[in-house]
Amino acid sequence: MHLMGLHDEVDSALMRIRQLDFDVDLSMSQFEAMIRVVGGLLSIYELRGEKEPEIIEKVRDIADRLLWAYNTTSGVPHQTVNLQTRIHNNPDWSGGLSVLSELGTVQLELRTLSFHTGDPIYDMKATHIMSVIRKTAPRDMLCPVFMSAVSGRWSNDHIALGALGDSFYEYLLKQYLLTGKTEETYRDMFAAAMNAIVDKLLFHSIPSGFTFVAEYRRGDYYYKMDHLACFIAGTLAYGAHAIDSPRKAEVIRAAAGITKTCYLMYHRQASGVSPEYVEFPGKGDFINGAGYYLLRPEALEAMFYMWRLTGEEQYRTMGWEMFQAIVRHCRVESGGFAGLREVNVPQPVKDNLQQSFWLAETLKYAFLLFSNESVLDLNEWVLNTEAHPLKIRRRDPLDVWRAYESKTGQVRWRGPAKFVEGFEVETDLMRQQRLAGRAIRPPSRDSFGSETENPGDDESGPFDPVTMVDSVIPASLVKMARSDGNVQPLPTQDPQWYITTTTTRRPAPKTPKPRVSDADRARAVERQRELRKREKQR
Repeated sequence: MHLMGLHDEVDSALMRIRQLDFDVDLSMSQFEAMIRVVGGLLSIYELRGEKEPEIIEKVRDIADRLLWAYNTTSGVPHQTVNLQTRIHNNPDWSGGLSVLSELGTVQLELRTLSFHTGDPIYDMKATHIMSVIRKTAPRDMLCPVFMSAVSGRWSNDHIALGALGDSFYEYLLKQYLLTGKTEETYRDMFAAAMNAIVDKLLFHSIPSGFTFVAEYRRGDYYYKMDHLACFIAGTLAYGAHAIDSPRKAEVIRAAAGITKTCYLMYHRQASGVSPEYVEFPGKGDFINGAGYYLLRPEALEAMFYMWRLTGEEQYRTMGWEMFQAIVRHCRVESGGFAGLREVNVPQPVKDNLQQSFWLAETLKYAFLLFSNESVLDLNEWVLNTEAHPLKIRRRDPLDVWRAYESKTGQVRWRGPAKFVEGFEVETDLMRQQRLAGRAIRPPSRDSFGSETENPGDDESGPFDPVTMVDSVIPASLVKMARSDGNVQPLPTQDPQWYITTTTTRRPAPKTPKPRVSDADRARAVERQRELRKREKQR
């Protein structure tokens, strides 16, 4: 609304936002709330001149609640968290694992929040995730889509640019852009991923030569492309231009090919609207996979970036055709828009649901596609994965820590950051803050061999009060668990630098585990088989 000049509507919306109460007994996705609520409120705060501190207080209120999901053994967040009870976990559908696109898509929001509040806790949480990923990622940065929040290790070989993996690759680039291209590590990580996508996941169908990106799992390729994956066209072109890649021309040609395929996913349907995903059996031309449409924005996002970067009118022409089809079939007479149950019919049936990203992304990208560059200058703003603009600022990665130390005096600075192969790693102080007040143990396993959270992992949290310790390091903090599961003693010099919490509680005594019967074991095996079946169907 702000970008469109609807300022009266913005004022009305902000009045309602100021009345919101986040202290509710409700479990929600920490990732979805981070990119929508935290990202959206930070964006409007910056767009309106950073003059309304009450907005930041609302952001901080919900961010503090969401950050409880990050209180895990590895620091990798769980997917869901209760805003009131602080209980957090991963759902059954993911096998109890964290998802790449979620843990890798919170950095823009949290680092921006640290800048406005002067509190390094948000920046530290986000940066630590990237440290865990960097430590375990393959050289080509094509990361599996599931990671254990206990050990910080990948759990399979499933690589996808669509569902479960998409926005991680987007944020590799945008973290570099948000900081005014000052943190070159993220540039290098994105460059590795960009080259690997073009070299390893890019294919051309037979006989029409449609360009598409495939998935990889269980040691083989799966020739399927989600509508979600259309974002990669804009990200590749944007990234090749931003980092001035030596393969710039090649990458932009690949991005143009993917963009055209995404347009054809609309154009070749009876309704003119794209399905959720298409398949390329045997690398042949695509057929519909799932035929529904959820008001998704990624194809229009690709059109927007390709238009801005190339200036070619064809992207506006394609985008206008796509947008007209969406309006024709998805608009509800009584107001609003809804998705479609099946797109390859002349008169599709609506699904009676308007997704929030329809307003935040699909309409916004359509609007920006036909707007002047002055409406949103990409040299000054970077769009988060929900299309909320955040201001680009050149910054030293350690500035927020120094500011916090100067303001509060609660954190004594340890000196320069630690770097390994040019990448900033977690310092001892950061590790202490993340794991303050807890005796950290290597990951435990249940009777079936699956990793489990250690008892007491939620006994303390990221907002327990901290005090300086001038005596020896507490015995409970002599050993800390690294994300690879190995136990490493802490340095013993300068013990006055270490911190602990004043509210630490002893973990509840362990109760002996009941003996597992053969019948129980058989049921557990059957349950795992059913979960794998559901994952395959999904």
